[in-house]
Amino acid sequence: MAEREYTHEEVARLIRRAGLRATFQRTALLQIILNSKRHPTAEMLMKKIKEQGIHLSMGTIYNTLECFEKHNLIIRVHDENDVMRYDGNTDFHIHLVDHSHIDDLFDCELEDIIRKKLADKLPSDMQSARIEVTLYK
Repeated sequence: MAEREYTHEEVARLIRRAGLRATFQRTALLQIILNSKRHPTAEMLMKKIKEQGIHLSMGTIYNTLECFEKHNLIIRVHDENDVMRYDGNTDFHIHLVDHSHIDDLFDCELEDIIRKKLADKLPSDMQSARIEVTLYK
């Protein structure tokens, strides 16, 4: 998967498309997540936001992250220590967790195999559910 940097304007559009107001703070926070390859924690996000000269409380960061997750802009991933991390890539991919380091593995063919295997085992209202796979070392 090609890596790219999201601009402030692109992130604001994503937020608005999700039905939210694209405030400067929301846009800055989501931009950090989308442009991060590290699956940042809330504390990492707080540090990055402060480095940009933006003042947000931890409560605001957690509330915003919860809002983003509810609107499918991000997903939560737990590392081996059960620390919550955030991922801006909501497409199917596998998280490979090695202690507090998380790598992504992209495999569309594997997603198709998993969906086909589950198709007749899941209730009809779960057929289009998002699939998450996390492997821990």
